[in-house]
Amino acid sequence: MEIELDLKKSLHENAGDYYDRAKKMKKKAVGAREALERSKKELESTREVEKPTQLEKKRKRGWFEKYHWLTTTNGFLAVAGRDAKSNEALVKRQMKKNDLFFHADIQGAAATILIDGQEADKQDRDDAARLAAVFSKAWTAGVGAIDVYSVRPEQVKTAAKPGEFLGKGSFVMEGKREWFKKTPLEIFAFLDGDVPSLSTKEGIKITPGKTKKSDLAKKLRAKFGGALDDWMLALPSGGDLK
Repeated sequence: MEIELDLKKSLHENAGDYYDRAKKMKKKAVGAREALERSKKELESTREVEKPTQLEKKRKRGWFEKYHWLTTTNGFLAVAGRDAKSNEALVKRQMKKNDLFFHADIQGAAATILIDGQEADKQDRDDAARLAAVFSKAWTAGVGAIDVYSVRPEQVKTAAKPGEFLGKGSFVMEGKREWFKKTPLEIFAFLDGDVPSLSTKEGIKITPGKTKKSDLAKKLRAKFGGALDDWMLALPSGGDLK
């Protein structure tokens, strides 16, 4: 290492100059280290801000949420198909011997089952009939009420008789039926916890109307909260809020 000396100064004076320089350099080194540490912290902070937001974990849905559904007054589960395919799946895979099958008395209606319906009272059967009525062509036709009937599972035939044709999601009913005359075309919507749900009594009343389903879902989400997709799954095909 080469050391430059000022010949006009004494050895002690030159040594003093180098000591002063060393102190300044030490201060600069400390400042540089501090600046480096600040930069590291700022960088880490920036990385935290830029970290992608974790998507909210979607709740686990029950099997019945693939269909239309509601919980009756006394806690029974009523489930209705969404289309011909799900009508057939509901009846063939989910309906058990202690259930009841419901159908609105109109062509183009959801197959509806009341789980353990043979143990349910009149109010719960009325609630299931309401679900069957709402998810029928009567709703889009805008009528005020429709007749609905129920039968036991063994009365529902999923295969056509010889020489006859039975379309997908269609069934043949045999034997005596229980009728629910003039079942009103109205349903109520509310948020059960974080789950958009339907009821025959609780929430905001929905009747057949001209408001699009998507707009209806947005209005209900704005009032109650919940996920828009879940509202879309729960609601009938449009209607008016009352």
